[in-house]
Amino acid sequence: MTGSSTTLSRVTIAENQAAVNGGGILADGVMTLENVTISGNVAVSQGGGIFSDASLTLNNVTLDGNRARSTAQGPAILVNTGTTRGSNTAIGPHQRFAFAPGDPPVLTCRAIAGSLTSLGHNVRDPAEVASCFFGDPGDSGGTISFGPLQLNGGQTRTHALLSPGSNAAVDRGDPATPLDGSNGRCGATDQRGQPRPVDGNRDSRSRCDAGAFEVQPNEGGGGGGGAGAFSVQASTHQAQPGQPVVLSFGWTVPSPEVWRDLDRLDLRLLDERGQPVFILRWTETGDRYVLLDASGRELAAGMPGSATVLTTPFLSLALRDVKTQGSGPTGQAVTLTLPLVFTQAADDQRFTVQVAGRADSGAEDPFATATTIQVGDPGRVVPSPPNDDGKDEQPERSRKETDEQRQQRERGNAAGQDQYRTEGNVVEVHLDQKPPYLIIGTRDGQVRLNLRGDAARMTVKVGDYVTAEGEKISEQRYEIDDLEIE
Repeated sequence: MTGSSTTLSRVTIAENQAAVNGGGILADGVMTLENVTISGNVAVSQGGGIFSDASLTLNNVTLDGNRARSTAQGPAILVNTGTTRGSNTAIGPHQRFAFAPGDPPVLTCRAIAGSLTSLGHNVRDPAEVASCFFGDPGDSGGTISFGPLQLNGGQTRTHALLSPGSNAAVDRGDPATPLDGSNGRCGATDQRGQPRPVDGNRDSRSRCDAGAFEVQPNEGGGGGGGAGAFSVQASTHQAQPGQPVVLSFGWTVPSPEVWRDLDRLDLRLLDERGQPVFILRWTETGDRYVLLDASGRELAAGMPGSATVLTTPFLSLALRDVKTQGSGPTGQAVTLTLPLVFTQAADDQRFTVQVAGRADSGAEDPFATATTIQVGDPGRVVPSPPNDDGKDEQPERSRKETDEQRQQRERGNAAGQDQYRTEGNVVEVHLDQKPPYLIIGTRDGQVRLNLRGDAARMTVKVGDYVTAEGEKISEQRYEIDDLEIE
């Protein structure tokens, strides 16, 4: 978008790739973003979310999970020239990929020859270096728990704000009126058209949320009523197989009850198809932790500090490291500390954490989404899920094609070499994986090259320009037999 005056409102810009700059937006001229979600975009060079040479204004914008490679960084926003101003904007975790030893910390937002100016009430996740719009007294930092990018009402996908009682973006927007979106004030509705402001954290004060999503009274869970209110915090939302992710799962019962009036608390993790991969139940009587199957049948159980390990193919929970902490005999809150360890089978997947609770009185809160956890590198290509008929795709071939097979395929693809050939700069190298693979940047975006045969034995480094031949599986994945480094 160049050389013009442009306003984007109630839109989502997601999962795009740029071979150079501006994975989500490449801005010039005058641009205003209002109630916009910018998520999961990738720039091979700079500005994963936004690369700007514009006079750019952001108000009630959500930025999450954008990535950039260059040491100039700016995986969220890179201001090359011009002025970028932000207000009521929520900035979640971002990454620069292809790190090298000694590289500087990630600057989520960066101004090179231009400037980043805060108009107030921006919120950033604490995992980020304080480089985005901070300097105004109304700006703040804290854990922002985003839901997955999905339809949450309205016409476009959004990131819901989860666990509103403890979410740093909830009720952190500008309290000034009128709600007209001018001079740093919030707009009267969110990206979905839902009204602002709402008392999302239930502190008896209505105030708009930072970002494009406004928590409504019936959203987000943890709002009280039924068995109580929950909060869930994760030590990281970007996990690696074999490394613990500590979940702090808190529950507060309504007055005049005390936490010992709880019957049970449930926590489950769902895969990207919505199927449960881990179901945990805590019972107040006996302080027991129980692993359940999808039908509710008990698989294993134990008490905190015991040698029992609750294990599924995707993750495990060692009860020796689990803690149950109540708030005293007359307190209303209890917190479960759960160090989950994901297995290699969970790599390259995003899991949704849901929780539920039931009181001794029979009052019950059904499962509600609390947070999400990405295992592995979100920029890597994720294999396709099983087909709709429930049958998995055929396993990847491990043997090199014969000369006759290659000749037949090449004749069949004479009109389109991209069916077996691709080329580009190497941006990631993973030769220690099974299968070994590379990520290259092409003019059409990033492509994963799974290496086999002689190609798997070559020495490749980031920055090499490679030409690869093999079998095209999809637009983003090839099985490679021959690899040339220029």
